Amino acid sequence: MKKIFITGIHVKNFRAFKDLDATGFGQVNLITGANNSGKTTLLEALYLCLRPTNPTLPLNVNVRRGLTRFSPRQSTIPYLFHKTELVEPAIFDVKTSGDQGYSLSIEFLESLPIEFPVPVNEMGEPDSEPKSAGDLQESVAVRLTYTPHDGPSHTSRTIISVGRFIPQGGKKGVIPNSIFLSVEGVANLEEQAKRYSDLDRENRVSAFEELLRAIEPDLKRTSLAIENDMTMIHADVGFGLVPLALLGAGVSRLSIILLALASSKNGIALIDEVENSLHHSVMHKAWSSIARFANTHGCQVFATTHSRECISAALKTFKEEDVDFRLHRLERRAEKTTLYTFERDQLDAALATDWEVR
Repeated sequence: MKKIFITGIHVKNFRAFKDLDATGFGQVNLITGANNSGKTTLLEALYLCLRPTNPTLPLNVNVRRGLTRFSPRQSTIPYLFHKTELVEPAIFDVKTSGDQGYSLSIEFLESLPIEFPVPVNEMGEPDSEPKSAGDLQESVAVRLTYTPHDGPSHTSRTIISVGRFIPQGGKKGVIPNSIFLSVEGVANLEEQAKRYSDLDRENRVSAFEELLRAIEPDLKRTSLAIENDMTMIHADVGFGLVPLALLGAGVSRLSIILLALASSKNGIALIDEVENSLHHSVMHKAWSSIARFANTHGCQVFATTHSRECISAALKTFKEEDVDFRLHRLERRAEKTTLYTFERDQLDAALATDWEVR
């Protein structure tokens, strides 16, 4: 079944994007472009728009870049904005299937009102402190305003104070069950075990194992087992159960991607550098696995790559699979970034003539 949740996004004043209009998304979208053209930034923009009422998400996208230390005097929030210019907010206008849509604005607040509202926790209950700006000296904040095209606005924010964050406003998802996989191949093993358990409840483990055998043909079975008091996925390749992570980076990376797709049922999976840890000789098999799980679990996929072999393997795969596949190339010239979209026939012709699409 064709699943397209986001059909386009218009981004202004966000990181490298002064003004980007990205449209023509399909079910599986592969994003290419030169270094620093904005591939990861586009995934981050989409990620922010999947949870536009989560006030801590702008901080989270910086943490994924390694910016893990925050303080009012040295806040990393300005790095969310184009050229760190804070006069204008970052604006995201999202088009979704069924002619629906919404917008998100992100603003940096360098000063707080004299009487600041009492913070609330994630359950919407009042936090005991602080009650006024006097308790928040040297604090800054990031404010999110989510506005559906057919409804009222919703505002949330996070105060960055000395030694703590104070999120305000409830969280509600626009597109549920959505996941962002960063470029590193390492995942939280307990989180992976939970996703595997969810897959087991749906009686889908055998399908997961079948797709892993595409790059590990000796795989006999997988199972949850305890290792050093931690539950994690184990695999048997002929000499008993061992942690799946020990079978090699390629198997581990593909398992992370497949479990993310399963957890993104009827949602969106964002995958940075999808080819990471996967040898070019298995990319076709890996893409076939991704296509089947995306179809089975009804999710939309956005992935980035630098690899021509990855692009060629994707094209070969999606000629065989009933999935709406698009290649998008970002080009950045001076202040202007443009997204060019190739459908399968156009991409086939481009690769046949050795035209550069990476």
